[in-house]
Amino acid sequence: MALTTGKKQTQVTPSSIASRMGVVPTYSGDWLATASESIGNALDVQTKRIATMEEEKWKAQFSIDSYKAINDFAMDNRVNPNGFTKNVDSYVSALVNQVPERYKGWAKQYVGMMAAREGQQIINRHYNKQQADLIKLNDDDTNVWLSNTIRHLETTDYKDYDNEMLSSVLAEFTEKSVAYENMYNALDPQYAGALDHPSVWKRKRQIAFEGARLNSKNRSLLESAQVLDQEFILQKDLNGDGTIFEPIGKADEKTNVEVTLGLIKKNMKEYLENPDVDNLDGFSTLLNTTDDERISIQQNALTYVDNIHTQMTTEQLKIKNAITQEYNTQINKFLDSAMKPYTAFDEATLTKNLNGLNATVEDREAITNANKKSIIIGGMSKILFDAKGDTDSIIYKNVDLKLGKYNRTWNGTIGRIEELLLAEGIPRNEIDRKEIKNLIIEQHIFDMTGRTSNTLSFEYDFNMYNNELVADESGGHFFQLKQYAMNMGVVPPVLTEYISSNLHNPLNLDVEGNRDTLIEIAGMLNSLQEIPSVNGMGIEGVSNDDQMLLAEFYKDYKSYRENTSGGIIEGDFIKNWFQIHNDYKLDEADGLIEVFNEKLSLVDENILANQLQSKMEMAAISVFGVNMGTNVGTGILKEPAVKPLIDVPLLRHFVVTDQEKEQLQMDSMVEELLDRLPQYMISYYSTRGKPITKKELKIRTGREIQNDINEIIKFALSDLNGEGYGFE
Repeated sequence: MALTTGKKQTQVTPSSIASRMGVVPTYSGDWLATASESIGNALDVQTKRIATMEEEKWKAQFSIDSYKAINDFAMDNRVNPNGFTKNVDSYVSALVNQVPERYKGWAKQYVGMMAAREGQQIINRHYNKQQADLIKLNDDDTNVWLSNTIRHLETTDYKDYDNEMLSSVLAEFTEKSVAYENMYNALDPQYAGALDHPSVWKRKRQIAFEGARLNSKNRSLLESAQVLDQEFILQKDLNGDGTIFEPIGKADEKTNVEVTLGLIKKNMKEYLENPDVDNLDGFSTLLNTTDDERISIQQNALTYVDNIHTQMTTEQLKIKNAITQEYNTQINKFLDSAMKPYTAFDEATLTKNLNGLNATVEDREAITNANKKSIIIGGMSKILFDAKGDTDSIIYKNVDLKLGKYNRTWNGTIGRIEELLLAEGIPRNEIDRKEIKNLIIEQHIFDMTGRTSNTLSFEYDFNMYNNELVADESGGHFFQLKQYAMNMGVVPPVLTEYISSNLHNPLNLDVEGNRDTLIEIAGMLNSLQEIPSVNGMGIEGVSNDDQMLLAEFYKDYKSYRENTSGGIIEGDFIKNWFQIHNDYKLDEADGLIEVFNEKLSLVDENILANQLQSKMEMAAISVFGVNMGTNVGTGILKEPAVKPLIDVPLLRHFVVTDQEKEQLQMDSMVEELLDRLPQYMISYYSTRGKPITKKELKIRTGREIQNDINEIIKFALSDLNGEGYGFE
C-alpha cells in the first residue's frame, strides 16, 4: 500500500511507552526534577565510595609505617622493656598529633595495641634472659670458688686440712648452697628442670672435697719422701731434723718416693672398702659414699698421684743433671790445672780438692796421674831450660826428683821423663813424647813471660825488618818466642798455631785488619826462617805449602813496599795476590783471569811481547843494564849495569853477540811480566771508574783488550823500573 501524506492521528508519549512496556510509574511529578534527584543520589554513592577507599588506603599505609617503626624499636630493644616503652611512647605521641582529627581515636588505639603486643614479647624475653643470666652467674661464681678452694686444699699441708675445712671452707660451702637453692626455687620450671636438684648439687661438691682431701694427703706423703731423697743427693739437711738421709746401700734399693708411691696405691685399693684407711684420716673424711662414688674418687686420686710423681721425677732429674754438670765442670777445671806443670798441686792439696769434689775412682786416678806427669815434666823442664851439668836432682812442687846422669838434650830429657813416669806407675799408653815436649815448652813460656800460652799476644811490625829486639809487654811476645826458638832450637806450637789458624781462617780481604794479619804472619814466618835450626829443618806445625806461600808473599810484598811507584793500591795488591795464589778457584780474581786468558786467545798470541818491545823502543829504555832501542848513543853495553833476571852459565862457554844477549834479556823480561800480569790486570779492572765484572769482560772486543793490555803494561813497567830492573 502506498504511503500518503496527511495529518498524524496517533500521539506517542513516554508514559504510553512505559505503559506498553509494563512499567508502573512511581512518581507522578515533574520528570526533570525526578531525573535530577536520581543523578544526585548516584553522586552521593560515588563520593562515599571514594571516601571509603581513601580512608582504607590511609589506614593501610598508616599500619605499614607504624609496624615498621614499632618493629625497629622492638629489634633495638629485644630484652629491654624500658627502652622499648620509652621509644614507643615518644613515637605514638608524635604520630597521633599528626593524624587527621577523624582518625586520631582509631590511630591511637591501633598503635597502642600493636605496641602492647610487641612489648609483651620483649618482657617475656627479658624475663627469660634474666633467668638464664642468673643461672650462668651462679654457675661461674660456684666454679671459680670451687676451683680455687680445691687447689688451695690440695696444696694445704695435710695436718692442717681439717682445720682449714672447719675454719673457712664449710662456711663458704653453706653460703654457696643456700644461694643455689634460692636460685633454683625462683626459676620457672623449664629452667629449674634443666639443673641439678640442690641435694645433688651439694653431693657433687662434697665428692670434690673428698678428692681434694686425698690429694692433699698423698701429696704431703710424697713431698716428705722427696725431701729425704734430695738430702742424699745434695748432702744437706733439708727437713731440719739434724740428720742427712743415707740409703742402706743394698742393690736395687728403692728411693723414698718410690716406697711412698707403693704405700699410697695400697691405701687407695683399701679405700674402696673403707674410706677411713689409716689414722691420718680426720673428721673431714666422707664416709657415706657409694661404691660408684668411691671408684670415681679413687681413679681421680691415682691420676693426681701419678702426675705428682712425674713432676717429682723430672725435678729430681734436673737436680741430678745440675749436680753432674757442676761436678764435671769442677773436675775438668781441676784436671786442666793438674795437667799444666806451673799449676800442678802438691799431694796434700790434691787430696783435699779431690775429697771436696767427692771425685769418683776414675776421676781420682786420671787427675792423680796427670798431676804426677806435670810435676815430673815441670821439674825436668827447669833442668833443660837452665841446664847445670852437676845437678842430679831437683825439688819441684815438694817432690824430690832424682834425675841421675843423662844427655841433657831434648831427646835425652824426654827419654828421662818417660822413665820417671813409668816408675811412678803411669801406664805407657798414657805417655806421649809430643805431649811431653809441648808441656815442657808450656813451662818454659810461663817461666819466661809469666803468662800461660793462651794469654800471649803476638804483633809484628813489618817496618822493623831485621831490627828484631826482644819486645816488652806492649809490643807482644813474638820476639820473645823467637829468641826462645833460637836458644832452644824449637818453635813454640802456640806460635805456629797462630800463623796457621790465621792463614786458613776465611778472611774478608776487603777489611784492612785482615790484610794486616796476613802481613804480620808472613813477617813472622820470614823472621823464624832466619833461625839456623829452622832454616835447615823447616818449621814444625806449619805445612811446607803454607811456608812457601807465605815466603813468596813476603818477598813480593816487601818488594812492593820498597819499590812500587803506586800503580797498585796496597789493599788491592794484598787482596789480588792471595786470590791468585790460593787454592780456591771461585774468587773474583780467578774468574777475571779465566776470562782474560780466553780473550787473549782471540788476539795475536805474541801481543804481549810485541807491545812490550814497542813500549821499550819508544821510550829508549835500558833493560837490566842493556840498552834497548836505537836512540841511545853509546849502543849496547858489554856488561849489565844491574844483575839480570836470569843467568845462563852455559853462555859463558859460547860466543854470544850483543844482539843475542839483548834478545835473551827481552825474553826474560817478557817472562817476568807474564808472571806479574795477573795482579796488574786485576787491579786495572777493579780500580777503573766503574769496575769491570767477569760478565762485562766477556763482551769486551779484541781492540778493547789490546788497549787494556797497553795500559796494564804501563803500570807493570813502571813498577819493575822501581824495583831496580834497569828501567829509566
